Amino acid sequence: MPYTATLYYAVRGVAEAHVPFENLDRRFNDFRPAFRQMVPVIEEENRHRFEVEGDPPWKPYKKDKQGHDAYRRYKLRQVGHDWLLMWSGALAASLTRSGAKGAIVRIGKLELARGTGLQVGKGGEWNLGLLHHEGAPRANLPARPIMVLREQAQLRLIEIFSDFLWQEDK
Repeated sequence: MPYTATLYYAVRGVAEAHVPFENLDRRFNDFRPAFRQMVPVIEEENRHRFEVEGDPPWKPYKKDKQGHDAYRRYKLRQVGHDWLLMWSGALAASLTRSGAKGAIVRIGKLELARGTGLQVGKGGEWNLGLLHHEGAPRANLPARPIMVLREQAQLRLIEIFSDFLWQEDK
């Protein structure tokens, strides 16, 4: 009986890549070697987003009612820069370096999870990465997607997965 494996990359259920590989043998039940090669590709994509402040560009800081960049000026005074989604660097580190504080890297036989576990809020009730990725209209925080794959990264992940399947077939 043919078996289908699917390379599926999603953030909160929104598919970035969805590629089925059909007519496979059932012995393909452990994709960890391919997933280990995929992690650096995903991290490089996240690094790219932080370096260029979004691709496509993230929404800039909002101006107050008088047209001033109050938050931007406050941030410059507090941390010495006004880069979007960057305060201490913890969020960027957690999404670009597997060993960083808050980094989530789970590699299972059939699934790879790469994200951040950094929490914010009085009781740590919100995931910092998701807040920025999806936005929080009630907090006046625009969506600034981080975990998005450019076409070349999608193709690289497909290539890694295809190479793994082909090597296993030898």
